[in-house]
Amino acid sequence: MAPIPQKTDNIFGHPETEVRRLDDELRLSEARFASLVEHIGLGVAIISRDMRILTLNRQMRQWFPGVSAVLRPVCYRTFRDPPGEEICPGCPTHLAFMDGQVHESVTETPSADGMRRFKVVASPLRDALGRVTSVIEIVEDVTDIQRIQQELKASEERYRAVVARSRNAMALYETVDGGADFIIKEFNEAAEKLEGLEKADVIGRRVLEVFPDARQCGLFGAIQRVWQTGRSEHLPVLFYENDRVSGWWENFVYKIPSGEVVNFYTDETRRKRDEEKIRLHESELQAKSQHLEDVNAALRVLLDQRQKDRKEIEATVTSNVEELILPYLQQLKAGNLSARESALVETVAANLDSIVSPFIRNINREAMSLSPMELRVADQVREGHTNQQIADLMGVSVNTILTHRFHVRKKLGLKNRKVNLRTYLRTMGKNSDPVSLIHP
Repeated sequence: MAPIPQKTDNIFGHPETEVRRLDDELRLSEARFASLVEHIGLGVAIISRDMRILTLNRQMRQWFPGVSAVLRPVCYRTFRDPPGEEICPGCPTHLAFMDGQVHESVTETPSADGMRRFKVVASPLRDALGRVTSVIEIVEDVTDIQRIQQELKASEERYRAVVARSRNAMALYETVDGGADFIIKEFNEAAEKLEGLEKADVIGRRVLEVFPDARQCGLFGAIQRVWQTGRSEHLPVLFYENDRVSGWWENFVYKIPSGEVVNFYTDETRRKRDEEKIRLHESELQAKSQHLEDVNAALRVLLDQRQKDRKEIEATVTSNVEELILPYLQQLKAGNLSARESALVETVAANLDSIVSPFIRNINREAMSLSPMELRVADQVREGHTNQQIADLMGVSVNTILTHRFHVRKKLGLKNRKVNLRTYLRTMGKNSDPVSLIHP
């Protein structure tokens, strides 16, 4: 009997069990791929040649909850609100059908919530003969990303506008060679004006190449320290000089989150010059003030000497009167004189007494407006003489003496005041301790 041949399942002679195993692996791989497509964080859609939706993954169903792939809706009518009537301009899926290539674009899709922006990568799917039968779309919602990018761009433009128009000079540096030098990344209008350079001539060049004196003045060391430590530094006004400019500049250096270093600096040359002028002016004022103090001191010495000289002269005059004149007046008074002659002697004595009397000097200082006759009357009143005695002594009437007394009271501020004139006059002379030469 001939042996019974083993049964095979296909024309290639593979055993049935092998075919079944391969089929199971294929189904498992397809299930894994389907699960991956279903749960990937991107939208996935398969579109037919007539632009109908064949498949939507979970992400696409979440973005478009009212769309069912079972109904095979047209994509440009379904994905847009309100629905479109024709293929979207620049549609990457349509282009992939046209040339069989992969296409990518960002589309703007109207929706009830506003315009949504989707990044779409369309890849053609081919049959066994290489014909494009459908296109798979990988879709990413970039609405928020583009909004943030636009806001960031607008913010950067505002920042650049502010920096460009700032009155302070600004330079932005990026480190190279591990902090050994820095590349100039930004240079505003104020910096161009201050440095005498065009922005185009410095952007992209090294700091020490453009500003070789930055190391000597201490600025470059500050830039390196700020980049290394992240701690901002304020450089007080320092003198900077090169073949283009020279002056006093104040620098504020700090590090920004990008790792770049910013230097804001101002020209303080005018302020320094003004401060120097003020310092010189103050020095001159101080010298003048010292000179005035020296002059005042010299004047005080002169005044003291003048006072001493005046006292010496007064003492000399008093001594001469007492020694050379009074003895003769006493002899005249003791002689056989007529009433008229006695009165004249008394008048001479009174006048001499007025000349050397401290009271008269005091009253001259306090009442400069008194006439000579009023001074004589005031002196006689102070000595206690009556109006009649004063009139007889001066050879005038009592009414004349009363008139002089009235003028004395008025000029001394005693009018309409209940103040005794003699008492007041004696008070004026107390500080000088007057000594009458004729009336002991």
